[in-house]
Amino acid sequence: MSTVRRLYFFTVAFVALHVAAIGAVNLLSTLVRPLVEPQALLGDSDFLRDQVAFGISQVVVAFPIWLVHWLALQRAALQGPEDAQSRLQAFFLHLVLAAAALVGLFQSIFLLRSLLSYPLGLGAPAALLAIIRALGWLAVYGAIWAYHRPLAGRLDLRPGERTIWRWYVYVLSGFGLGMFAYGVGSLLHHELDYLLTQGHTALIGSGRAAFARHLTSHVPEVLVGGLWWLFFWRHTAVSDAGARLRQVYVFLALSIGLAGALFGLSWVLYEGLRFLFGYRAASGVEQAHFLASALPFLLVGGALWGYHQRALAAETSDDQRLAAAPGRIYFYFVAAVGLLLLAVGLANLLDIFLEFAFRQVFLEIGAGVGWWRDQLSRALVEALVGLPLWWTHWLGVQRAAVARPGERQTLPRRLYLYGVLLVSVLVVLLSMGVVLYELLRMLLGEPLTHRLLGGMLSALGYALIAGMLVGYHWQVARADLGVAAPSGPRAVRKRVLVLLAPQQRPLVPDLEAALGVSVEVLEQVAPAGGETAGKAPSPEEIQALAEAVHQAPSDRVLVFLRPDGAEVYPFK
Repeated sequence: MSTVRRLYFFTVAFVALHVAAIGAVNLLSTLVRPLVEPQALLGDSDFLRDQVAFGISQVVVAFPIWLVHWLALQRAALQGPEDAQSRLQAFFLHLVLAAAALVGLFQSIFLLRSLLSYPLGLGAPAALLAIIRALGWLAVYGAIWAYHRPLAGRLDLRPGERTIWRWYVYVLSGFGLGMFAYGVGSLLHHELDYLLTQGHTALIGSGRAAFARHLTSHVPEVLVGGLWWLFFWRHTAVSDAGARLRQVYVFLALSIGLAGALFGLSWVLYEGLRFLFGYRAASGVEQAHFLASALPFLLVGGALWGYHQRALAAETSDDQRLAAAPGRIYFYFVAAVGLLLLAVGLANLLDIFLEFAFRQVFLEIGAGVGWWRDQLSRALVEALVGLPLWWTHWLGVQRAAVARPGERQTLPRRLYLYGVLLVSVLVVLLSMGVVLYELLRMLLGEPLTHRLLGGMLSALGYALIAGMLVGYHWQVARADLGVAAPSGPRAVRKRVLVLLAPQQRPLVPDLEAALGVSVEVLEQVAPAGGETAGKAPSPEEIQALAEAVHQAPSDRVLVFLRPDGAEVYPFK
């Protein structure tokens, strides 16, 4: 069977399966509804008749189409284990499993929310109907998942199919974790809001109903999202340490958690500085009300970042973290964000101090009392958050550059350095243009106003800070160029394929660091040497292997990592 034909069969089977499933859900919920609401037979008889007819037509038409195409695919799979056939089958099965699992995730939340709402009297008839419909979704898609899961489990997953499985696991793990984090954050926000605004009345009297409503809205997200995440991350993916897609998932979770924690921390610092500088709200409740929104970001984001940081530390060392492409991208990206915050904060601080100085000379130029309070608070927060963020990550990549000279030639580092230089030079160019423009206006007779002075001082502050960034990063870029660049055969960027046993995956980051390029990994179906991967090569052996790859007479090289050594095979 040709690839195009297989693709047609898989697509039709996938669409028909879900059309039949949706029809079955509609039919089940419609048939059960009169048992819950007998009056529906009289009041909504036309609607019920239409729904029954529509559900039956979907099932009767779509199910045979799925069955015919699925049986044809099964017969083709028995004729021969072709690579394309196997890969498409793995993709189809995991796509069906992912769709069924996502339906199960959201319908489980709806079901639990309806179950909690019903005894509390929060829309009891509507809650009962929602329970029945959610059970229908779970029954139909649970059957679909249960049928396809053993089929996917019997696949002999090669590297290509293993990647498909990883996408399935980590996408569903991410959905579960996102739902869990959203539920915890929303629950914290609502309860803190009620405690800050109503105090003890949040739990008594009229506040009890609101408290119960918030629990029924967000506790299901916490429980179901947490269970989904635990199943796919803690149980299913526990044996996948060292895989590239796992690292992408972890560093993406680190980025999201860090962003949330920094947002919450910045908000708390900003309001705290405003208070220290004299800002007072009408009441203490108004003064502290921001905590209901800021603390959930800080706590949930910090927990998300801390957990994945710990998981990453348990699986990889600091050197391996920076040697792998996902970790390298993460460190340079966070360093760039921290540097941006620091630069903007310092420029705004300089602007405020310059404006203070000029206000003492031109007393008639001024704004309202306390004009500086919000500006100074915001600028200090930007600088205080940006400095440690940039400094810690930049020191990490600088240490890696000293330990591994090949790090200086990596693409993320060059993008970071020359991106910073490009943006800084453009800021200097535009800012000095504004300063010169305003000075010329003053020399040509324009009266000195607060607006004119403020624009000129702001541009001057940005120009000075950007100029300092240009000077520093230009020196770093020159130092990178001064390190002996690869010459001769090493100047050729090679395509490197590494054939290894699954247990040898942790060696890949060290090999990539020594080579200075990313490699493509091929996992052996039956690793040579039995169940073990043999003795791990020393750093000297890895460096010698990288040297052999660089000196190979072809730009394509296959590296075979065996338990008793390694072999290098150039090919065309």
